[in-house]
Amino acid sequence: MSEFQKFSIRETLENKSLFITGATGFVGKVVVEKLLRDLNCAKIFLLIRAKKNQKVEERLNQEIISSPVFDRLRKELGKIEFNKLIEQKIKAVAGDISQEKLGLNIDDNNLLCEQIQIIIHCAATVNFSEPLRDAISLNILGALRVLDLAKLCKRLMVLTHVSTAYVNCNRQGLIEEKIYPLNSEPNQLLEQMLRMTPNELERETQRLLGTFPNTYTFTKNLAEQILLSRRGNIPLVIYRPSIIGASLSEPIPGWIDTISAASAMYLTAALGVVQFVNGNENVKGDQVPVDQVSTSIIAHTAAAIAQRKEIIICHFGSSTTNPCTWADSRRFVSAALSHRYFERRITKNPSFRFMPNSLWYKFNYTTQYIIPTSAYSLYANMFGSEKDRKHAAWLAKMEKRIRKISETFHHFMTYEWLFETKYTDYIYDCLSSEEQRIFNFNVREIDWKLYIDDFMFGIRTLVLKEENVPHPKEDHEIQIAYMPYCFSDISRIIRSSKTINNMHQSFNVNEIKCLILYSNRVQSMIQQLAHKESVTPQQIELRARKIIETMAGEISVPVVRAQAWFYTKLYRSFCSLRNDKIGMNRIFELLRDQQRIVLVPSHRSYLDFLLVSYLFFCYNLPLPLIASGDDFLNMTFVRWILRKSGAFFMRRTFGNDPLYRSIFTEYIARLFHMGQPLEFFIEGTRSRIGKNLTPKMGILSIVIDSFLSSSNFMQTSSNLNDSNTNINTNTNININLSDPTNIYRTIDKDAWFVPICINYEKMVEEESHVRELIGEMKQKPSTQALLKATITKLRNLDFGRISVRFAEPISLKQFIVNQKQQFQSSSPSSSSSPLSSSSSSPPHSSPLSSISIQPIEYRKIVHNLAYEIINNFNKHTVCSSTGIISSLILLNREGIHRDVLINQFGWIKKEINCRNGLTDQSCEKDDKAVLRCLKLLQSVVTERRNIVEPAADSLISSTSSTNSRLTIDMKAILQLNIYRNQLIHVFYAESLICCAMTALSKTARWIPINQLFDEWYFLNSLLRNENVNDWSIDEQKMIFTSGLKLLISKEIFITNDNQIDISHFQHINNNNNNNNNNNNNNN
Repeated sequence: MSEFQKFSIRETLENKSLFITGATGFVGKVVVEKLLRDLNCAKIFLLIRAKKNQKVEERLNQEIISSPVFDRLRKELGKIEFNKLIEQKIKAVAGDISQEKLGLNIDDNNLLCEQIQIIIHCAATVNFSEPLRDAISLNILGALRVLDLAKLCKRLMVLTHVSTAYVNCNRQGLIEEKIYPLNSEPNQLLEQMLRMTPNELERETQRLLGTFPNTYTFTKNLAEQILLSRRGNIPLVIYRPSIIGASLSEPIPGWIDTISAASAMYLTAALGVVQFVNGNENVKGDQVPVDQVSTSIIAHTAAAIAQRKEIIICHFGSSTTNPCTWADSRRFVSAALSHRYFERRITKNPSFRFMPNSLWYKFNYTTQYIIPTSAYSLYANMFGSEKDRKHAAWLAKMEKRIRKISETFHHFMTYEWLFETKYTDYIYDCLSSEEQRIFNFNVREIDWKLYIDDFMFGIRTLVLKEENVPHPKEDHEIQIAYMPYCFSDISRIIRSSKTINNMHQSFNVNEIKCLILYSNRVQSMIQQLAHKESVTPQQIELRARKIIETMAGEISVPVVRAQAWFYTKLYRSFCSLRNDKIGMNRIFELLRDQQRIVLVPSHRSYLDFLLVSYLFFCYNLPLPLIASGDDFLNMTFVRWILRKSGAFFMRRTFGNDPLYRSIFTEYIARLFHMGQPLEFFIEGTRSRIGKNLTPKMGILSIVIDSFLSSSNFMQTSSNLNDSNTNINTNTNININLSDPTNIYRTIDKDAWFVPICINYEKMVEEESHVRELIGEMKQKPSTQALLKATITKLRNLDFGRISVRFAEPISLKQFIVNQKQQFQSSSPSSSSSPLSSSSSSPPHSSPLSSISIQPIEYRKIVHNLAYEIINNFNKHTVCSSTGIISSLILLNREGIHRDVLINQFGWIKKEINCRNGLTDQSCEKDDKAVLRCLKLLQSVVTERRNIVEPAADSLISSTSSTNSRLTIDMKAILQLNIYRNQLIHVFYAESLICCAMTALSKTARWIPINQLFDEWYFLNSLLRNENVNDWSIDEQKMIFTSGLKLLISKEIFITNDNQIDISHFQHINNNNNNNNNNNNNNN
């Protein structure tokens, strides 16, 4: 191949006229789209078969031009220019490859013979079980009829015949790019078969096929042989692709519109129809994306013209350059399904496997398909109803389909072929770097996992037409999978997190306690208190020991594993636990680089405490130590479990106990500098109202102070050496004092805060939250109360979905630097500035180069970081389906028809998404989501005659039935409000604007925008604790402007010369109220 020179596809095919068969097929459409998008061809003639009551022009528009494959080109050009391009470049020609002379009329035949220069023959039947007579007509005679046309074309430059790499599947091993001779002379064999009657041909099919597995590969092989012998002087390209799948990148990743070959196996496996196939998963399954196939067809066609080659035989496959075994494919498909199952699946957790042993496969197939189907069919026909008989017929039909799929793929999943691709590789190297980018068919670059993800996405969205399915690259949610077979949970937990926590391999809890007790900070405080209280230091130290013993947590491997098993069972009571796979990957990267992380979850439920630890366990990440309130110390067994799972206990307030404060500060700082992942709740307590609470700065301040004052910890070893205090000899302590760097090995690392937003569709403690909101006393946590509540809640095992989202980690180092720059830019840079003279306290000694931080700056940094974390909670809050439904029910307290509720549910989801808010990423349809969530809310919502309203049942006895009903109504309303509050941050800016407009509606018709902002600013200041924020004036102006633009774009407001029309806003508001009333009255 050294004689070939570089060439240009664009220059070679410039202003050429092409004739394409099979343009309505999978490959043909992509070829046409690529020609239109990246080449300037003169004309593209498409052979299209007319159907009954459908002309070729109608098929052209409906099956080709209207196909989603052209959406990208349609969007890039615009609808008008796209239609012009189609009209100018595309010409549909009525014909049929199964008819003589392709079924062309005289005028079309003459036109083609005069104009076409290139023929690309894609048409064929790809049905592996096609009757031999039909396969001969389409795959052999059809190709010969195209060749006859080519010989009549006056300007023809090349004929490209699209075959298949499996034309030689009667062989094994390396398949070269050449024609392998058959045992019989091809033309004579064809004549022999054409002389047979249909019945004779059917009887002789197996004999004629010989070692070929099906009629498709046999007829394709014969077509190549005969084309080569009859081509005359026609330049011929025989192009052999392997198994063609969804697109890699063009026109969109995962594009597919037909189910065949590998896609058939993937689809049936994803639906749970096929659970095992007869094949060897260790053989290479040669797959190639359809867009690379179409691009390489064009490239080989251009190469034949540019290089003036008479015959080109080439493979296009991946088995020799970037192989992917069937085991890899199975693993990648299973991974894609575990993230998000198909909506139409017939089993809960679809999976499939390969069975290389044919006898074992037949046994399983018989016991799992044939016997159950036959038994049910017998029962239905003898004793069953009409419905049973229909279901039995459906099962029998399904069983035949499963058998056909297995038989079809058995040969290709049992044997292995290595297709030589030397010519294809060389053609790619002959292109310039620019054309390699535009016409990319380099299979070496394919990441098979990402490709299979896109493949499955294309099947579910383009073939099954599932809605609301996020693209895999944008899909944050991953459902925690639970294995269905016996003892699977125990097995998985034993295998998972083998190290549990690397930190505790080199540090045990006794070492940490000792390091805290003999630290500078604590020893100094002990000396001060001993002097102040006139007692010995040993007495204060004894008190310190008790505080440390009560406070410290540890991680016990057996307890963690047992808890993981318990949580696995517990979370099965929810529909699903949906984790943020993208956020989890970020944390994995940080921990892999040995960075220090501080996890800061939102706090809505007691389940939050160990939820993050459970996720870390599932992903084999080091478990965090968790700050917990001392309320749990009253719960004997629960206290022990929490402590052994990594919880450490702190008082709600330190009061006037400086010893406790110094010990706690030292404990946090010590864990931080060890590199131990920490977790604390910045809101301090659970939010009973479904909204974020004002942040508490205590632990956050300690962590930041530890980061800024890392040099203070290097003196601990000297305290240990100089101390004369006896150490408890019953404690086994092994500390290497000669190597303090072992203790402070991460002192030079950055610290990363990871805000985590946890959302529940239904909270376990919803009833207790409501009782506290109406004024009842909070019950102190106790083991007895916990057991009672658990037994009560277990009666209802459906609590909806839990969504966990990880925000972008915040670099503490970069945050401090940015804050310092803001301080410097907003104040005079002089030594006499108010900032430097505001306090006589010395500045913090910071490891951040030469930066020094004044006390007032330090407080501001802590404050700003706390509110930055809260802002991240808002950005990553998933507005649950129950939250949306609660909002609609509260808006229509006198009742809303279920159909209206479903319609408005979908509308609000779209409105949330267009404001960059987050909703449930499942592909659940709106009607199913509403019905499911109404079931979750059945304790606070009633439905009568399809009218949904807040529950108003009289459940509490009272002297006045009215008062009893009012109490129940209030609880239902409060409970719905808790879920509704998840949405407030999304519509906050616009709601304040509308509220301000309502307040100003009586002042004048036209309201200046500046005046509206003043009112908005006042309302935000008033309600800043309702939607926790600490926006600067510039941020408030930006948020106000963004909300106002959105309202104007939706024509709710009309503006003119920086003024807003009040009357138009009132008109819109009145119409909405009237429409809501009319809808409910009609329903």
